[in-house]
Amino acid sequence: MNREKKKFRININLIFAIVLLVIIGICIWRLIEWNRRSVEVDTDVAYEDFATECLDYYSYPESPKERPEGWKEHILVVGNLMVDNRGEEHSILNIMREKLDAEIIPVVARNTKVSCYNEIDETTNATDAFSLYYTIRSLCTKDFSMQYYFAPSNGIPASAFGTVAEQNNYIDTISALNMDDIDTLIIMYSLQDYYAQVTPVYEGAVETRITSYYGTLCSSINMLQEYYPHINIILCSPAPEYILRDGKIETCFLADYGNGNASSYINLMGLISMNKCISYIDNYYYGITENNIEQFVSEFDLNEAGIELIGNHIVDYLNHR
Repeated sequence: MNREKKKFRININLIFAIVLLVIIGICIWRLIEWNRRSVEVDTDVAYEDFATECLDYYSYPESPKERPEGWKEHILVVGNLMVDNRGEEHSILNIMREKLDAEIIPVVARNTKVSCYNEIDETTNATDAFSLYYTIRSLCTKDFSMQYYFAPSNGIPASAFGTVAEQNNYIDTISALNMDDIDTLIIMYSLQDYYAQVTPVYEGAVETRITSYYGTLCSSINMLQEYYPHINIILCSPAPEYILRDGKIETCFLADYGNGNASSYINLMGLISMNKCISYIDNYYYGITENNIEQFVSEFDLNEAGIELIGNHIVDYLNHR
């Protein structure tokens, strides 16, 4: 009997040791995979005395589609002027087209922001109709009536666009899209919500309040995950910006227009990405700082160097997934 008990104890110890080794092995493998997918880029940016950490991370979609051999990744980019630099040749969009082996499909409404002016189905203006929420809702429900309602009038585009051609291209693109072909969807907007003093998040973190930054992002992502679980959703944060006030630079790192500085919005993006298990590209803390911002930004917009820096950051991220 004692011999059997001893043998039983030995077997238990052996099983425990095997399980422990398996757990250690899995942890080591996960660390190796995490390191493999991490992006290291020499940006030639001189970092200042204070330290910031770029928080890029990648999350796999819930149900990725099997694609045939030779399939080119289809990347849909939804955003505002940050995407195409107001239609200029040098833009983040064109850097992606040049350096990625993928089909890049832009859906850009230049003068929009993330949030809406009115709550769901209360909108009476063109800026809301072409905003992130209603763009995503139209892509999910295939109902484009709101966008068609604000068709160009007398050769004048809706307020969300710079030209009639831009507006027509937007409508033609979203109405013709087959979302089953889309592998990756990137949400890319500049800091318009921050300048417009949009409420970052309402008390109780209500996900359906699209007049808040938090509510619009959550509502849009929820719809995409419900309708298209195969799509890898990537939330792409704005890059830092500044404005000139009385001849002096006022950066988004410090200026408070009613709801804190820009980090009030950026931090929400990171939180939403983690809560919704989607991917995140952190442009805000990537290399543009309070002390070097004039090197990369020309009041509101990224300049040539800034477009190159952020465009290459996004490309490197996508190439290292």
